[in-house]
Amino acid sequence: SVRYISKKEALEGQMEKLGNSSYLMDALMEDNPLPATYYVKVKDLELLSATVEEIQDLDLVLDVNSPTDMAATLVGIKKAVNLGGLAIVAILGAVSILIVSNTIKLTVFNRRREISIMKYGQGRLFCAQQLRCWLLSPHASAVPDNPRPDEMWFPL
Repeated sequence: SVRYISKKEALEGQMEKLGNSSYLMDALMEDNPLPATYYVKVKDLELLSATVEEIQDLDLVLDVNSPTDMAATLVGIKKAVNLGGLAIVAILGAVSILIVSNTIKLTVFNRRREISIMKYGQGRLFCAQQLRCWLLSPHASAVPDNPRPDEMWFPL
């Protein structure tokens, strides 16, 4: 955004800043030495140096004051924080995947005896029925509760 400050507005602004000592500026009311000014507000700090160069190339521009060094520092800090945040998210994602996989491995290892028993005979039918009930719980009425061994349904 661009805001124009006339010579008169610039003098009045200086008088407001002086407060009680504004009477010192009364002598300048007739011969105002302050220049008319444009205040340009840049939305993206990465474009500040290019904007300053374009403004300096304009005719009738006497001087351009801008905090380009501070803007470059802030842009660098912003990029570092973004990169650091991305690295932290990636690390936390990898750690959570590792924790979940280890939890599953430990659960299977701790129940290896039960799993081996369920693989044989009636345990296999029981395991299949439990999986069916767990996977199809909203549609459990469509599948018979006690299928005959020759009609066994395995959801795997």
